[in-house]
Order: sequence, then C-alpha cells, then structure tokens
Amino acid sequence: MVEIPDVTEEHIPDYCNCCGNDLSSLPHQYAGSRQVFDIPEIKIKVTEHKVYKKVCPCGCETKSDYPSQANAPVSYGNNIESLIGYFHTRQYLPFKRMQEMFNTVFNIPISEGGIHYLLNKLVTKAEPAYNLIKQEIANSKSPIGSDETE
Repeated sequence: MVEIPDVTEEHIPDYCNCCGNDLSSLPHQYAGSRQVFDIPEIKIKVTEHKVYKKVCPCGCETKSDYPSQANAPVSYGNNIESLIGYFHTRQYLPFKRMQEMFNTVFNIPISEGGIHYLLNKLVTKAEPAYNLIKQEIANSKSPIGSDETE
C-alpha cells in the first residue's frame, strides 16, 4: 500500500445490516482500508494551434508560424511517435497489431502507412546519433563488444 493515495473514498454505513435502522446521524469509527491500483482512463489530448496575422502601419502583413510539431492540418505528437518507436523496436509489434492497439486501447485512429511514416521520422531523428556512434567505433583502438582474443 502507498502512504498517500491519489484518491480516498470513504464508505460510511447509513443503515443497520441487521434491523435496517437509520445510522446516518450516529458517529462512525475507522475500521480499515484497502487500495485499488489502476491505470487512469487513456484519453487522447488534442491541441489546436491557431496562427494570426497583423498588418503593420507600413503595409507589411506578418503572420505567426505554426510550431514544428504541427506540420500538417492534423499531426501526431511526440508521445504517440515515441510509443510507436517503442512498440516497434522493443516490443516487436507488427504494424497491423500496433494499428489495432492505437485504435482500440488509445482510441487514436492511425493507418499502417501513418505508423510507417512516423517510424521513418524517428529514423531521421536518430541518424545523427547513429552516425556519431558508428564513427566513434571506427576510430576506437579497441573494438567495443569484442572478447579477449585479438
């Protein structure tokens, strides 16, 4: 059990289990507690980004930019992108099962093509780190992961 639960519900009897008398006005005494651990409801969070424009007295019209994450009318956020990468590379979920999981568990409609697109995005993001590691290994005097025989 945890010391400080997120939610506490008190269950105080209002009537007698034996005779049915009203007990609501009588004092109550603590008799025990139990805790239920659960995952909160998974609900998608949609953020709408609105851009505005202003016209300067000089006549120039200036419009604000969308954040880099909002690169299309509808985009998937970093958490969805990360989960897809995790499910693919660590849990080895095939695209069809990953699509099913996002649709049924998270209530997020995504196509197999959308999953493929997001995985390619992750590959592009990881490429500089991958190339750096590859270069460090190539420049290393003692190969990493080798045994004692040289």
